[in-house]
Amino acid sequence: MPCCGPKLSLFCTLISIWGVIMLPILGLLLNFHSTAFAEDFAEVETGKEFQSADELWNAVKTKYETAALNCWIAAGCYGVTLLISVHQCYYNFKRSSV
Repeated sequence: MPCCGPKLSLFCTLISIWGVIMLPILGLLLNFHSTAFAEDFAEVETGKEFQSADELWNAVKTKYETAALNCWIAAGCYGVTLLISVHQCYYNFKRSSV
């Protein structure tokens, strides 16, 4: 049963492929605590003073892990969207060739 046309299903397939490729890479980089994202976690907790470097590191580490988990969850959502979009592409192109 089609729920979108051939152009939309192809577009969603391409966007989903991009999400399935990009987000796990981003999740891996965040999981390895890449310094490229250090600016994003500069203000770990606004207004909170850290008593030691360990407290600051633990707060930053938690932010990295949370962001990495969010990337993995989003990649899974894109994977589901990819399956649905590929099914719609298959159905639309099969229907147009008949």
